[in-house]
Order: sequence, then structure tokens, then C-alpha cells
Amino acid sequence: MIRALAPAKIFIAGEYAVLAGGTALVTAVNRYAEVRLYPKSTGWSFLSSGFEHYSEYESLNTNAPTTELDISDPARMVVALKRAQAIKTLPKGAKLELDTTSFYRGSTKFGIGSSSATIVALAGALATGQKNVSLSDLNAAHQIFQGGVGSGADIATAYHGGMIAFKDNHIEQRYLANEVGMVFVFTGYSTNTGTMIKRFDKWRGDIVPSELRELIYSASILADCTEMYHQFLTQMAEYIEALGALDQAAQIGIYGRGHIAAKALAKESKVLYKPCGAGGGDMGIALSDDLDALQFFSKKARNKNLIIIPMERSQYGLQVHKS
Repeated sequence: MIRALAPAKIFIAGEYAVLAGGTALVTAVNRYAEVRLYPKSTGWSFLSSGFEHYSEYESLNTNAPTTELDISDPARMVVALKRAQAIKTLPKGAKLELDTTSFYRGSTKFGIGSSSATIVALAGALATGQKNVSLSDLNAAHQIFQGGVGSGADIATAYHGGMIAFKDNHIEQRYLANEVGMVFVFTGYSTNTGTMIKRFDKWRGDIVPSELRELIYSASILADCTEMYHQFLTQMAEYIEALGALDQAAQIGIYGRGHIAAKALAKESKVLYKPCGAGGGDMGIALSDDLDALQFFSKKARNKNLIIIPMERSQYGLQVHKS
């Protein structure tokens, strides 16, 4: 049996900026997609927990369009991995069990990169005995799987772990000052990332509007001061202002009702707050060097039916174990 794990991710900064060539600051967190592979002489079976699915195939047609397979079917990921040549040679068969329950609350996704973590873990399980899987091939596979949406930062974080600065498929490790505390907030509802990105692309067109230039600049500065907590938090406040200005100009809906409520509580609690990733719903983070203030924010958030998710940043990326 081969067991592979890959972590979830949280955008600290750089959402939308990274889609226009800017820097994203992203961290792995301690929620993991797990894949267990049991070799078979022939035939494929897939059993998923999290996004519930079961399917069986005598063989996989890796030349067929991935759109012929349901997006909830892990077979679609395997076909995408082969089409992108992330996996050079597939076995004749395998029994695959996938677990992404830690990415969900009930049937609702947190929006912390479940598909990216799953495809990285799948690649790790399937690639055992082959050459190391390249990050560019993994990103290509993920693009094939979900129809070309995304920056690649999710895949890079699931593969490498830790905190990274990601720009144009280039990765640099980052370390956050210990004084910076974080509280992870779930709005209680999911967002369609593809819809949000389409709004962003329609707004910016072929130019770089001033609000986007400011966001790109602010994200770049923030990614370079992670080890200096006072400067980091000061710059984070500026980044949050830039993200709000972009949302107002583009009318994307980054600050959905849950994020608006959390931001108001953050102001009352004297901490910083921002949506993570595409925004709208999904996750947000509160940040401060004052742990008492973060505890006060957490208590107020729970009273407003916002959901505090127990998570921590993780140094671990893809892990593969054989037994």
C-alpha cells in the first residue's frame, strides 16, 4: 500500500495580484488530502470521502477529454495527470481511496485547495518508482482537470509546504515572525472561484488598472517583510485597503456578507482581517501580534455565527509512505 498526503493552503496575500503577474504569499495548513493506493493487476476503483464518490473502470482512456468524466470523479484527475505527462506511466490498475473530509464542514467546502492537494497527493501515490514529479507538470494537470482556472499557487503550496512567495511559477520560501498570530474564519458558505475570476478578468481586460497596480505593489512589499512582525502587520493593513479598493472598483464581490461582518468585528477588536483566495465566502483570516485581541475577536465572531476553524500553518508538503 502507498499512502500520500498533501496539505491545504491559505492565501495570506496576493490573491488576484498573482493572476496579473504579481506575488502571492501562501501558507500550507495542517489539513491534508490523503490518498491510499492498493495495487491491482487490472481495473481501477475510486472511493472518495469528503467529496463523496465511487466509481469503477476496467481501464482508463487517457486520450479522451477530461470533460467526459464528472469533476467529482478522481478518475478525471488521473487522466489529467497522464495527459499532462506529470505521470509518465500508469499502472494497469489500482484501488484508490481518497480522503478530503478535513477540507469540509458537512458537505460545504472551506475553499482551502482541496482539488490541488488531492491531485498532488494522487501524483505522489502514482509516481512511486518514477522520477520526481515536476511542479510545472502538476500545474498543467490541474489546469486540465479544472478547465484552466487558477494561478498555480495552490499546487506549489501543496507540493512544497511551508510558507512561500509565488510569482510566475517561481517559488521562494518565507518565514513568518513568531509574534504574528492568526485566526482562521469560515463564513459558512462556499464561493465559485471560477465565477469570481471571470469577473476580475472582465474588469481588467488587457490593461492593468490603478487599483490592480496598487495591489500588486502592496503584495510584493508584504512578501518581503514576513520576518519583521511590526512592518508585516503595518503593510498588511495597507494590503487590505488595496484589496478593498480593487473589490470596489471591479465589483467582484470579494467582501461577501460573512467577510463584511468579520471585518467589522476585527475593527472593534483592534485586529486585522481579510478574505482569503477568491473571497465572496469561504475562508478569511484575522491577524495581530496581540493574542488577547485575537481571542476577543474569536469570541465575538462565534456570537455572530461565524465559524472559527482550528488550523495551524504547516511546514509539510507532499509526503509519500510505502508499507
